[in-house]
Amino acid sequence: MFPPRCRCALQAWLLLSLLTVGECDKVKGYEGGTVTLPCHYDYSYHGALSICWGKGEVPWSKCSDTIIEAKGNKIIFQSAKKYQLLGRVENGNVSLTIFNATMSDSGKYHCRIHISGLFNDEKNTVDLDITKAHETTPSKETDVTFRETTVTEDPTVTKDPTQGIQSDAHTTAAQYSPVAGQPTQNFSVVLVCGLLLTLVLLVMAAFLIIISIIYQDKDERKQAEDFKQSRTAPSQSSIITPMAAWILVKGW
Repeated sequence: MFPPRCRCALQAWLLLSLLTVGECDKVKGYEGGTVTLPCHYDYSYHGALSICWGKGEVPWSKCSDTIIEAKGNKIIFQSAKKYQLLGRVENGNVSLTIFNATMSDSGKYHCRIHISGLFNDEKNTVDLDITKAHETTPSKETDVTFRETTVTEDPTVTKDPTQGIQSDAHTTAAQYSPVAGQPTQNFSVVLVCGLLLTLVLLVMAAFLIIISIIYQDKDERKQAEDFKQSRTAPSQSSIITPMAAWILVKGW
């Protein structure tokens, strides 16, 4: 059907296509959760490229059962809103994120990165396994078992209802009474503080009284000295005046 050369070229093309398929990654997730299928390429070398995600085996070209297709940051095709490309394309991250995963999402997926040139496309396959979410069961350690206890009383013993009420009341008061000694301790603290405050006030009052007595004594001494000076001044003038008069008469 094909010439020998064409057959060789076709076989070589098929072999290269198989060899260029990346290693199959395995991703596990739970029903109702979010899973991410990895896919990366060298953005710094290739720049923005067209990519597509599909379900099933990798075809010879493009993607089979295409889920989402994009060129750079622009989404060209999207089969459902649950499929998103949330990675940074500038970092070469074109991983597929699936929200609200279901059991039917399990299977094989493939990512194709279109690179210009013959047999240059980069391909990556991911095997996704979705299982039911684990049901949370209470731990045996936290289980609490309530057992009914029956108290049998001796019929020959007569029970005083008043005594029972008093014992119950005493038990209740003991359970809900405040800590013993706490009011007494608080009162002692208040009393000590009051005594210290009173002592401080007495010391301050005594200090003020002593200062006032000292100043009063100084004032009294000053008044006495002023009074003495006022009394000695006339006597001196009376002595000096006759002498001055006698000197004036003799000199005259």
